[in-house]
Amino acid sequence: MPRLTPQQVEVLDLLDVLMQDPALCFSMWLEPGDLQLLNNYLTLHSRTDFEDHDEPDLKRHLFRLWLALPQSQPLPPDWAEYFGDVRAGAVRGGLYGSGMTREFLDFEQRQAAAMEMPCRVRPLVRPVSVAA
Repeated sequence: MPRLTPQQVEVLDLLDVLMQDPALCFSMWLEPGDLQLLNNYLTLHSRTDFEDHDEPDLKRHLFRLWLALPQSQPLPPDWAEYFGDVRAGAVRGGLYGSGMTREFLDFEQRQAAAMEMPCRVRPLVRPVSVAA
């Protein structure tokens, strides 16, 4: 991998300063029931540490939603590992855990077809059972 040029280092140092400038930052507290939508292509965001409760009834329940838009831009090829599909306008992203159903994957394909969006067929992954 090539080394950064002095100019690139200077730009990254400036970015470190600007990211902490209160005039350029917006801070918010999320309360139960709040919704936050961010566009990762337009918004640099972070979060503070979160400490969850030990009691199951008090634990945080967080949903993450990946929205794929027909007019989305293409992504760099090396992002495919994280986004699944880097083509412009493609259905991409998200984590398809062991609870994923065939019905959902079929729904995703129907929605992509209805929106005229490319969508790679994803396999249904089932957890590997370990014999006791």
